[in-house]
Amino acid sequence: MTSYEVDITGVLNDTSSKSWLDQAMEPGPETVFVPVVWSLIIAVGVTTNAVVVYVVMLHMKMTTVTNYYIVNLALTDISYLLFCTPFTTLTFTLYGYLTEGMCRVISYVQQASVHATCMTLTIMSADRYFAIVYPIKSMKYRTRRLSFLINLSVWILSYIMAIPAPIFVEAESHFYYTGEKYFCFEAFSTPTKQAVYYTYVLVFTYILPLIVICACYSLLLRTTWTRHHPSAQNSHRTRQNLLQKRRMTRMVLVVVCLFFVCWLPTHVFNCWERYSTHDFPYYSDAVYYARILAVTLAYSNSCLNPFVYAFMGNNFRTSFKKAFPFCFRRRIVMRNTFQLVNRLRRARVTEDGGTRVTVLAV
Repeated sequence: MTSYEVDITGVLNDTSSKSWLDQAMEPGPETVFVPVVWSLIIAVGVTTNAVVVYVVMLHMKMTTVTNYYIVNLALTDISYLLFCTPFTTLTFTLYGYLTEGMCRVISYVQQASVHATCMTLTIMSADRYFAIVYPIKSMKYRTRRLSFLINLSVWILSYIMAIPAPIFVEAESHFYYTGEKYFCFEAFSTPTKQAVYYTYVLVFTYILPLIVICACYSLLLRTTWTRHHPSAQNSHRTRQNLLQKRRMTRMVLVVVCLFFVCWLPTHVFNCWERYSTHDFPYYSDAVYYARILAVTLAYSNSCLNPFVYAFMGNNFRTSFKKAFPFCFRRRIVMRNTFQLVNRLRRARVTEDGGTRVTVLAV
């Protein structure tokens, strides 16, 4: 188990809570709530992110540099939801089974996916900065080919940085409600090693990306605030390009903010546990269920981004309608029919100086 999973077995490390666990003979609400909710998150997240990849790759108009990064971000979410969340969900079922090999693979892919997500968000923010602050100079570097190579490098580097994750994971059997089950554990020889490892994870998957992203958007806001707005002499196309870039920047900013907000509660609990090992209330029901809610929020982040694109991305909505016309054909026909009938009802013909004038109510 990595630092991103719910430590449902952390209570087992505390000897004072052994008797409390032994008395838990009846399944708790989490054995129903967690599998149902997390399965729904998996289904929605995988489907919507797959739609994002399909829409962007199908329409050449959508294959911009930023959209290449959006595709990569969707792939990181799909990877996380398919190869990590289902197995974490399995630990909350009554009859799930995890081997040590499975724990190591899950931990490795999960950690690599989170690294890839953070790096992609950071690159997207830097790309927005260069696209708006240096629109001409950056054209030389903001190419599809280079963005593809950057995305490939992100995955390679992510799996390299995630190498420590499977080293410190083991599978152990413990009693869980109806019988013995195997759980994934973080196995550290000393609390110091645990704190050092989590510091490494926290810095590279939360603090450092947050600092870089905040710096990019701070410089971007300062530049756009002091820069003169397009005058009437500027071409219409120039103003439209600037507006499009600003809309895209706002959309990327919302995606970034959602990630850091959704993952904040999980990091708070992880910091509390890793840096105050002896004081963490493993036996507390309130902490246990609050932590489940925190991780549920973190998992839900993987299915939120497509909805942001749908609400804030005009080009994405247009391309989505072209990719799935059958979803909108009936709606469009009904809307056009209603508008036609409405206009016919309100149209009135008058005579004005011998000229027929048709007045339509708008």
